[in-house]
Amino acid sequence: MSCPFAPLTTEALRRVRPEFTSALAGMPNTSRQLGSSIGSAVVSGVLATLLADRMRSKAAAAAGGLPSQGQSLFLRGFAGPGHSGLAVGRDQSGGATVTAGVPEPLRTQLQHLVHTIFTGSYVEAMRSTLIIPAALLLLCAVGCALLIRPQRPTTPATPQPRPVKTVDR
Repeated sequence: MSCPFAPLTTEALRRVRPEFTSALAGMPNTSRQLGSSIGSAVVSGVLATLLADRMRSKAAAAAGGLPSQGQSLFLRGFAGPGHSGLAVGRDQSGGATVTAGVPEPLRTQLQHLVHTIFTGSYVEAMRSTLIIPAALLLLCAVGCALLIRPQRPTTPATPQPRPVKTVDR
């Protein structure tokens, strides 16, 4: 990803007057850092919101297939992730947990269901979330294409015909 930055910076600074080059050389790095910070915050916020929402809706739909004693425990496990934050990492299921007091056959079934709901919700949320950077990248590419002005070819001055000198003999 970083391979095009050096040539892009060189090209951007190619037409700048030498006395401004040092002042403008830091601008691409500053804008890149600012953009990545803001972009990461927006994308992670949208992802967390979509993930929590999709997990709750999938849990509500899946709870109907559980025994009556497990439905409330199951739904209670999905009530917290949206409010207390999502725990997403290896061997985690977005913060949804199965409480320790659940009997063993039901506990295994609930853990499998929690994992299935989390992975499906995560993939769906990630698909929707990735539209944001893709759309922004496309918008920036269109903006760059509109800002680039082709240089007008300089037409050489047409040579004026020279008067022909005549020599008298």
